[in-house]
Order: sequence, then structure tokens, then C-alpha cells
Amino acid sequence: AATPPLGVGLGVVLAGAVAAAAAIAALGFAYKQGSAESTAYTTALAMTGNTAGTTASQLSVMAKSVSESNGTINEAAASLALLAGSTRIPVTSFEMIATAAANFEDATDKAASETVANFEKIAKDPVKAVLALNESMNFLTVSTYEQITSLERQGRTQEAATVASKAYA
Repeated sequence: AATPPLGVGLGVVLAGAVAAAAAIAALGFAYKQGSAESTAYTTALAMTGNTAGTTASQLSVMAKSVSESNGTINEAAASLALLAGSTRIPVTSFEMIATAAANFEDATDKAASETVANFEKIAKDPVKAVLALNESMNFLTVSTYEQITSLERQGRTQEAATVASKAYA
């Protein structure tokens, strides 16, 4: 049997080396990206004294979950870092809000940061914020509005914000 020319063997070795280098570069990029996300989480949590009561690793798990339904881990991580920097939004709402931010961004090209800011407004003053947002988006039903105002009148602002946030999401 004839031996293959040296060029063919060298080509196979070179192709393998290029593939290995590309894989190493991709792993390096993924590590750098993950490290940047973790740093963003840690910084946001530290700047607020961790009022959210969560950890960077828990936020990473949320980012993965959000990215599975819409967007990329990087997009979800950016929204979650903004949420972690909020002193008004409870951690129990983070995943829902990050998903809504990704959905709104896809549907309207509205930046996720703007959507997160709207949820912060809802957390601060549910009735006022939900009315303002409803003017442009028309998402609020009469019964949901009545429930939000009733909770607010009872001094149950956090519960009113939760109902308003779910309606807006």
C-alpha cells in the first residue's frame, strides 16, 4: 500500500492544532465572561449592602434559567446585576423581571435597563407607576387595578407592587 504524501499528514496535524487553539480561546472567553458577570453581581450586592439577600452564585443560576427561556446568559446577567443593585425589588421577583426585560427587549427594542427601571418605579409607588405604564402599554385590567389600589390603601405596598409587577410582566 502506498504511504500518503507528507502534506496530507501535516494538514491533518495542523487542522487538529487549529481546532484545539479555537477551543482553548472559546474556553478562555467563556471564563472571562463568567468572571465579569460574577464581578458585576458581587459589586451590585456590595454597593447595596446585599439588601436583596442573595449571592452571586444564586444570580448565576437565575441567569442560566432566564437564558433558557429567552436571550443569552450575558443579557440575563446584565438585567440581574441591575436588579441586585436595586434596594426596592425583592429577590423573589428577580427571575420574573429579568425574563420580562428580555421579552420586552425582543418585542420592542427597549433596553432591558429601562424595563428594570420601570419595575423599580412599580416597587416604589405601585399605583402611580402602573397607571403611567398602562397609558402606553394598555396591559392593566380594572380588577387588577382595583386590587393594587386596595392593597396600597391597606398599607400593603409590597403586595401591591408584586401584583402590579406580575401584571406588567
